[in-house]
Amino acid sequence: MSETPISSVDPELVEFVRALIKAAGGAAAVAEYFDINRLSVYDWIRKGHVPADRCPGLEKLTEGAFRVEKMRPDVQDWAYLRQTVTTPVAEVANG
Repeated sequence: MSETPISSVDPELVEFVRALIKAAGGAAAVAEYFDINRLSVYDWIRKGHVPADRCPGLEKLTEGAFRVEKMRPDVQDWAYLRQTVTTPVAEVANG
């Protein structure tokens, strides 16, 4: 696995992720929420990059202040996921 050289990381992305983590309650709170090591969260900040699978949880932790679309604009499925509506099982059974 290749490491991202610090010099190639966009400082604006680093600041964005730092603000995101702060709004989510800080590195310790984020780590506890996801049941991961706090160092992993600091690694996200260092790289200026949040794993896509963590974005919905972070949006929840920030109470919508940071949207998944802003965290990871490269992920195209966010719009689909927002439009997906689940039908309660009782409605399906009663047809």
